[in-house]
Amino acid sequence: MDNPITASASNFNEVVGGGNLESLAGSGQCTAGFTGEMNGVPGILTATHCLQNSKKYVNRFGKKYDFGVPITDSSIYHEISFVPLNSPSITGEVYRAWPSTTSTSNMKITGMGIAQAPYTDWYTGLKVGGTPLCHIGLNTGFSCGAVTVVDEGFTGAGCNASSKRLIPIASCAQTIITVEGSNFRINVGDSGGPFFDGSGKAYGLASAMGNSRTAYVTPIKYLQGFKLKTEF
Repeated sequence: MDNPITASASNFNEVVGGGNLESLAGSGQCTAGFTGEMNGVPGILTATHCLQNSKKYVNRFGKKYDFGVPITDSSIYHEISFVPLNSPSITGEVYRAWPSTTSTSNMKITGMGIAQAPYTDWYTGLKVGGTPLCHIGLNTGFSCGAVTVVDEGFTGAGCNASSKRLIPIASCAQTIITVEGSNFRINVGDSGGPFFDGSGKAYGLASAMGNSRTAYVTPIKYLQGFKLKTEF
């Protein structure tokens, strides 16, 4: 994938995806996903398990916004939550690097996409053609891979770590997307970070890692009532 990042003007009050979710202890815990609104309130998406420790959003210029009361997917199988923010400026973009006080290299998010898994080439028998997706994470920054599995179940921290679950569940719903690649990177601190394609379509959030080259991604379409910033 060619570099999909485009330049945009800076704003010291802006809230965009890809920022740091900071814990009460002041250390980075997770990454913010896409911006938008629910019930007319602006905010950001992130992985549900991130909300155990993170209490503030920190934008590119170090400005902090306190969290409101999160809205969590009713099943909690999908590992996605909306976090209201009392911010004067919600921008429909994600930015490429954290930390950065000067970069204006943002990716404009234009809508939502549907991931396609690789198909088998009839002549070679090889798996080819999975959707190429890029990711931004607090720890690893910007990298790209490709979808290798769609509608996968997953057992791990990205599903069973939510403090909001009343009855422990061993695995996520059968909706997880797997993204992998030799140049793709993911690590601790990247949870909740946005996945998007080269045209600016939003696909999902990082829920967990299989290894440093494999991510398990929750599609954003399962949080009912969420509207991307570009949709209003």
